[in-house]
Amino acid sequence: MFSTFKTSHSTEETSLIKNHGVTDALSIMNLDIDKITNPKLISTLAGMDMATSRIKVYRERLSGEKSRIDNDAKTLCHKKEFAEKRLNTLNEKRKYLKS
Repeated sequence: MFSTFKTSHSTEETSLIKNHGVTDALSIMNLDIDKITNPKLISTLAGMDMATSRIKVYRERLSGEKSRIDNDAKTLCHKKEFAEKRLNTLNEKRKYLKS
């Protein structure tokens, strides 16, 4: 039966033909579709897709929060430096006025 099969197929299709004894590519495709349309598999795949999309959203939020915290930290450092410089300036003026 396999020797009369003359069309070229991939190795995966050839193995399916050997396993199922089917020479029609359409019925092979239908076998694959039956595997894909199993409700348990579909719900599992949908759940995996939803989990993956949630992880992507959480990563985006996390990177946004990280950059916001980094910017806040930089701002606080600049404010601290400004406050220290201002305090030094006021102390110098105070010393000058005392003398």
